[in-house]
Amino acid sequence: MSRPSYTVRQLADALSLSWEGNPDQLLTGACPLETPRPDSLTFCEKPSALRGLQSSQVGAVLVSSSPGEGWNALLTPEPRVAFAAALALLYPSRTRPPGIHPLAVVHPSARVHAEASVGPFCLLEAEVEVAAGATLLAQVRLGQGARVAEGCLLHPHVTVGAGASLGAECVLEPHVSVGRAATLGRRVYAGSRVLLGAGCQVDDGCKMDNLVRVGEGARVGRNTLLISQSMVHDGASLGIYCLLAAQAVVDAGVSLADKVQAGGRTWANADVSTPAVALAGEPAVDYALEMKSRAVRARLVRR
Repeated sequence: MSRPSYTVRQLADALSLSWEGNPDQLLTGACPLETPRPDSLTFCEKPSALRGLQSSQVGAVLVSSSPGEGWNALLTPEPRVAFAAALALLYPSRTRPPGIHPLAVVHPSARVHAEASVGPFCLLEAEVEVAAGATLLAQVRLGQGARVAEGCLLHPHVTVGAGASLGAECVLEPHVSVGRAATLGRRVYAGSRVLLGAGCQVDDGCKMDNLVRVGEGARVGRNTLLISQSMVHDGASLGIYCLLAAQAVVDAGVSLADKVQAGGRTWANADVSTPAVALAGEPAVDYALEMKSRAVRARLVRR
């Protein structure tokens, strides 16, 4: 099956963005800024990053402000987020044909859209809702009253608890567990064996690597990135665009402001109210301070 292609105008309309340049330029894929292709889409945070690049070298660019005459551009204050959405359009996931497999078990009160796909050995309990375009591959279990929005993809052995809700176009890899009454926004990605506690809220665009845990009642803000084995304890709250590196931990009830970054194995045990702070250490301190402290300790050890 061939990949879809979009003109600049069509892609801008699909992403609800404004555009400049040639609206009929055809885009058949995406590429990094470092290796541009004349039929592909790329992105950069600021037009200054395009210096040294000819407009003819790339099909179109997602950028925060106009790059000037001659460029095909889609304009957005969040180019990185828009590029992720564009990738989903240019490289759609392969899904199974719609319908309910004969080996699936579906409660009579469950509502499965005719355009949804439910694979073998899936179990759908009472009052479940599965929207158009959603795909449950195999051995997926949806608890009573769970809701799966349009375009979601649930891999084998995913469990969604009673009353939980998945927003449009979520992707859950194998063995993900979503607790009772948890809420996932649009385009949330959860890697293998992610554990989401009861009543937690994961907002739009969040990405979680393998073996991440989000505790009961915790909230993860929009477009936050949680790297492998990081942990957000019960009742903790993360702002938008936060980053937890591998094995970073946020203690129960702790609140992190927008765009806070925690380095690998950082232990955040107190609230951080200042946005865009970088943290490191156990317990967490300012990243620069922790790096200086480690350098001093290393010199002392060498003596």
